[in-house]
Amino acid sequence: MAFSSVASKYSLARVIGASQRFARGVLPFQAMGAKRTMQIASAHVANGGKHVDIEFVDKTAYRFHTAWIKDAHPNLTGSDYYRKSAKTLFEVGQYTAERVESCKDGSKLQVRFKNCSIDNDVTEEYFSDWLKAFAPFVG
Repeated sequence: MAFSSVASKYSLARVIGASQRFARGVLPFQAMGAKRTMQIASAHVANGGKHVDIEFVDKTAYRFHTAWIKDAHPNLTGSDYYRKSAKTLFEVGQYTAERVESCKDGSKLQVRFKNCSIDNDVTEEYFSDWLKAFAPFVG
């Protein structure tokens, strides 16, 4: 009986401590000193713009469908992760990746999309952490 009450107090103390750290904006990996950014080592357009190949500094490489990258841009979804407009769903197939560029520190990737039906080029920016998080599932 005494052991269970000590264990529950200890667990409660851990939860309270963690919630206080989160309230201050300190995430667990930051508290341990871990660096969060997964940098992009290289990126290039493949298959005539239908795909984007991205290699990260940890030597993992993924091929993303251009339609997925265009459709999944964080600006196209609301806070609940539902899309803001259904119109964009029907437009993604008309875009190809014309050019990709990572910033000097590898934390962001710019993709220039070309719309095949009209002369409307769009450049979107993606964070490397965000791309790396989705890569095992969609890449």
